[in-house]
Amino acid sequence: MGDFNAHGTIFGAKVSEINKRGRLLEELLGAHNMVPLNTGTGTYMKHSGTLSCLDIAMTTANLARVTNWNVRKESLGSDHLVVEMAIRDRPVPEQNSIPKWSYRRGDCIRLLTRDIVVDDIKVSRDGLLDAITEAAESNIPVVNSVSTSRRYTAVPYWTDECIAAINKRNKAKNKMQRTRSGR
Repeated sequence: MGDFNAHGTIFGAKVSEINKRGRLLEELLGAHNMVPLNTGTGTYMKHSGTLSCLDIAMTTANLARVTNWNVRKESLGSDHLVVEMAIRDRPVPEQNSIPKWSYRRGDCIRLLTRDIVVDDIKVSRDGLLDAITEAAESNIPVVNSVSTSRRYTAVPYWTDECIAAINKRNKAKNKMQRTRSGR
């Protein structure tokens, strides 16, 4: 995928917008058995508020059959809209998940009944770690680990002000597009 500034009909450009880059890119795609993923939806917002298809994604025909192309409404501050591509193939679940112990159901008294402190601090540390691991493995039931992560991981600098600024920007962009198109 890239911003090729190529206008071709197979990318969603109007016949009047076709340029040399667009024709050349169409020829290259044909020569290498590639197909565009573009659906004709514009990805670049011109100064007039209209959209143009400058961002082009291409792949093999086999992969294109299982790939979705979607242009989102937000631009994240750029004059290009966000483009999502997703492969519709079933994910392979990880087989080697990390076990999670259910501490509430464990017998921690057995953990404290072992003499592990000796004069050498490294030996004591290793003995303590071994004792904890052994006690946990033999006395605390293991449950399946469930991912509690959200779809988007929060970052420390993201605030309500960021959300308000994005909403304000999107409202202004939508208003510009409505007034430019005569609605």
